[in-house]
Amino acid sequence: MRALRGLMAEAQLDPAFEEPFRQWVESRRAVVRELLTRGLDRGELPAGADLELAADQVFGTFWYRLLVGHAPLDPAEAAHHAARVLDGLRGGPENRP
Repeated sequence: MRALRGLMAEAQLDPAFEEPFRQWVESRRAVVRELLTRGLDRGELPAGADLELAADQVFGTFWYRLLVGHAPLDPAEAAHHAARVLDGLRGGPENRP
């Protein structure tokens, strides 16, 4: 994880590295958006769900924990974090399909 923090820092300091790093991050966001789009197409998410915001929420948790280090990045918790984002898209846990 230290290496990824270093790359983020480098992207802030090196204009030549900023764009390739941004493209790499965007390629990861595209994967998440595709998964969310599939859920939308299957009717698992409501029409009009803000998939860009949902992708921000997924990555916001990741980057915040990575950069600040206030809580662990535990792969075992990934499903829990994903469920909370999906709950928000659906309007809460009581609205799950």
